[in-house]
Amino acid sequence: MLTVCEGVHCDSKGNVYAGVGDGVHVWNPSGKLIGKIYTGRTAANFQFASDGRLVIMGETQLYYATLAAKGDFIESYL
Repeated sequence: MLTVCEGVHCDSKGNVYAGVGDGVHVWNPSGKLIGKIYTGRTAANFQFASDGRLVIMGETQLYYATLAAKGDFIESYL
């Protein structure tokens, strides 16, 4: 199954979060889907707001999720 992602972020444990058709999906570092934050709508983008907080931007709504995760900074060399 092909999943189209919008916005990709990692947490401090290496889990990968991506906005998809029904919210935000979470994969572990091995690529196994370990969770979903279901919004029922496409997550246009999202951002870790602070430790344990995630703000999800839908096409016309904002969602706020609390979770046991801390966002991680990924350095870009582009």
